[in-house]
Amino acid sequence: MEFQNYYQVLGVSRNIDSSELKTIYHKLCKEYHPDSNLNLSLEAQKERQEQFKTIANAYAVLSDSSKRIRYDREYDAYLEKKQHRADAFSRDKEPDVSKRSFTDRMASFYQECKKSYREIRREERRHPFEKRHEKFDRNIYREFYHDDYNSFQEFVFIVGKGTAHVFYETLYQLYKLNYVRKDSMPKFVIRNRVGIATVAFALGFGSAILPPSSEEIQASVQEAIEEFSVHRIYEVKEGDSLESISANTHVSEELLLQENSSSSFTSSGESIIIPYKISEEQLDSYTKTQDFSQDLSLEEYAKSYQTDIATLVSLNRDAVLNVKDQYVVLSDTLTVPDFTAINHGMAKSYTKTANRL
Repeated sequence: MEFQNYYQVLGVSRNIDSSELKTIYHKLCKEYHPDSNLNLSLEAQKERQEQFKTIANAYAVLSDSSKRIRYDREYDAYLEKKQHRADAFSRDKEPDVSKRSFTDRMASFYQECKKSYREIRREERRHPFEKRHEKFDRNIYREFYHDDYNSFQEFVFIVGKGTAHVFYETLYQLYKLNYVRKDSMPKFVIRNRVGIATVAFALGFGSAILPPSSEEIQASVQEAIEEFSVHRIYEVKEGDSLESISANTHVSEELLLQENSSSSFTSSGESIIIPYKISEEQLDSYTKTQDFSQDLSLEEYAKSYQTDIATLVSLNRDAVLNVKDQYVVLSDTLTVPDFTAINHGMAKSYTKTANRL
């Protein structure tokens, strides 16, 4: 089966981020969706429908980080295999090197270096130095930094952090040495040209950056942890109050008041929103996969699981599309929140926090 270039299918570059990818995907969906091409001939409609399926498959792979990494590896292998075939064909057609002049040999060497440099730069743009170390730095602060460090402890932390950056970058550069067997000599030299400079830069990287404030660390941690907003639609019962609902759901009164008016908590029969924040690591524990019937509207389906459409869209980014203000479900199954598990998890978290206090 012919390898499909999903980047070419969507008309995007390999270093596109998820938000831009999503915007372009929605534009393509509107253009190629079957409902948008009813005025075309049957043959043209069938062709557009196949293109729509291909676009959906491409987005499903590239929007999922783990699938995208796996696809990029396959794509690199495909390009390398293709290049090897082209090189073999080119070698068969090349004249005897021994008969070429020194100028021709130097020109050929220059072209090979130029081509290798472009390939290496394309690879490096996908994993830039700054983004790799920024993520690594954030993880170090989240795991090891404390606000109550004294001057000596802070100094030790900064030195240790700088050493960790050096070790991390050294391992990354050493990993690139694995390409020695399949790279040509110019390409191998170009790939590792910044090894020494990178290590020298990493030595001063940790000490050059002052520790962020506790607010910045907290914001960074929250940004890393809070990935999904999940809403539970709860019907207020007789005798409920803001305090009792907060205690039973383990959601703070402040968060509840941000989503609902203060009077709604005592109005029996009224529906209120109980907001939960769950991280990507908690998705498997706090969600479940359920069958979806096209006979139901997405609103009815959401209501049957005590949630709203916004939550379903957030949990099923590849399977639920908004086309002309109407939601289109592309899958027979959807991920839905498991509020029993969420409430149990929040209760355990609340108990741990209370014990620490």
